[in-house]
Amino acid sequence: MRIPESKIEEINDKVNIVDLVSEYVSLKPKGGRYWGLCPFHNEKTPSFSVTLDKNIYYCFGCHKGGGAINFLMEIEKLDFIDSVKMLAKKAGVTLDLSENDNSEYSGKRDAMLELYKRVSGSFRYILENSESAGQAREYIAARGINQETSEKFELGFAPYDFNWLFNFLKKKNYSLEFLGESGLFSKNKKNFPLFINRLIFPVFSVRNEVIGFSGRELGNRGPKYINTPETLIFHKGSQLYGISQALSDMRKKKQFILCEGNIDVLALHQSGYTNAVAPLGTAFTSEQAKLLKRYADSGIIVFDGDEAGIKATSKAIIICESFGIEVSVAELPQGRDPADIMQKDGVESLHKILKYPITSFEYLYKCAIRAYDVRSPEGMEKVVREIFPYITSIRSDVKRDVCLSRLAEKLGIGKESILSDFLRQKKAPVRRDVVKKDEAIKISDELYLMLAGAANRDYFNIISSSLGIDDLKDKNAVLLFSAVMGCEEAGEETVESLLMRIGEGPLKSLLVEKLSSSQFLINPEDVIRDSVKTIMLRNMMENRARIESDIRNFGLSATSSEEDLKGLISEKLSLDKKIEELKR
Repeated sequence: MRIPESKIEEINDKVNIVDLVSEYVSLKPKGGRYWGLCPFHNEKTPSFSVTLDKNIYYCFGCHKGGGAINFLMEIEKLDFIDSVKMLAKKAGVTLDLSENDNSEYSGKRDAMLELYKRVSGSFRYILENSESAGQAREYIAARGINQETSEKFELGFAPYDFNWLFNFLKKKNYSLEFLGESGLFSKNKKNFPLFINRLIFPVFSVRNEVIGFSGRELGNRGPKYINTPETLIFHKGSQLYGISQALSDMRKKKQFILCEGNIDVLALHQSGYTNAVAPLGTAFTSEQAKLLKRYADSGIIVFDGDEAGIKATSKAIIICESFGIEVSVAELPQGRDPADIMQKDGVESLHKILKYPITSFEYLYKCAIRAYDVRSPEGMEKVVREIFPYITSIRSDVKRDVCLSRLAEKLGIGKESILSDFLRQKKAPVRRDVVKKDEAIKISDELYLMLAGAANRDYFNIISSSLGIDDLKDKNAVLLFSAVMGCEEAGEETVESLLMRIGEGPLKSLLVEKLSSSQFLINPEDVIRDSVKTIMLRNMMENRARIESDIRNFGLSATSSEEDLKGLISEKLSLDKKIEELKR
């Protein structure tokens, strides 16, 4: 389908790209632009810029850039249609796509979201009103979760009934094929619901959409927890339970609390820690770290104190560190979790634990010396090697050096020995993102002029009134000239519209880079006039050289006449005059 350009223009006019990007990146104003750490690649120093007056973003590190629509497509992994829809909703622009939207993916995704919203509402109603949910209500109360928290997270209940959900949705005219792809039913028995006799925790996206469910068994009929399988809208390894409810506080504090389970998230929020999230019963992943990095610079890990919790904490520390997230660890008593502490010992006990977390280095060192006998050389070596993966993941050279020094000091051995072992270790370091820049474009005089004109559209008429496509030789200059002219003729004023006409590729990256810089801000009219004059002069001199060659070779052709010679001389004299005028 094709969304009318007028609607795209209206959306771009109403969307503030700084506000949009700030939902994902912490931005600070500097030098007329806004800067932050790039959400598309790992970096230590901010190279990601947002230019408000042009409504564009650009990263000088990975060279990604564009307008608001392109940003949403990149950050949310959306197609063009869904990105425009989302921005239209933010901007309050009405899009009537009912007749034109033939995007199968977009339509199916919307339908899936609507399905999950409907089912979530049904689960919630059953928990609140059905006698069959009595055991679920008792469990919630036993864990100390109050009604306000239950409502905040929209907890629900899936009854011990094998037919209700299928029959309910069939009446709503959902097709068998669609329900089979929804993740709500068993793969083996197509009409059997996946969640039976389970307390339901709806999983929300950062946009507050229900995208999946996590269900806790209340009897002994299966795994303690099961989650929605991979679907069109749900990817467990890249989602976090509680992210929607934690987003506001996370942005405000630039910090998150990472706990192990869904009930822990509820307990922490109820205790005032409304920036708590959990990794949906799976091991913490790099994708989840990337998600957290959008909104926070630091975090506190609060996993269980058992062996599995220690291993999970160690892994999460290394992943966070590799993404430049500073994390500390709040240690829980053996066999206890946040929900248990809140319910049995009270909120104050939880406050004391979270008030004084220890650094990642201290936590890992404590775990290592508990596991190995540091009185022996072999034990010392194992402790060192246990901590090496963490030190390897550290992106700061200074911090890495400090950690090596502290490790040597604590073990009472020379730093040189530890450094030597560290450098010799064969284990590959944590992978860094490798940023590949588009193939460099040589900036000719023509392309320089077109870039200046694209950056200063008020003066583009100086170019278009003096030059045409036939006057240009550089293919990228021709493409940019055509794109700007197309925008001018269609009345499209936004940078987003211009970038859409250019399409993906190195020219778009170069244009966004130049638009994000201050290169064409000083005396733009003079720059454009001088460049136009340079190109016109070049073309005239090349044309004059061709005519002079024709005059010198005149008479070699049998068809040549005296009139032809007079015409060539007249044309040369005219060019001589124009060249002299341009040189003044």
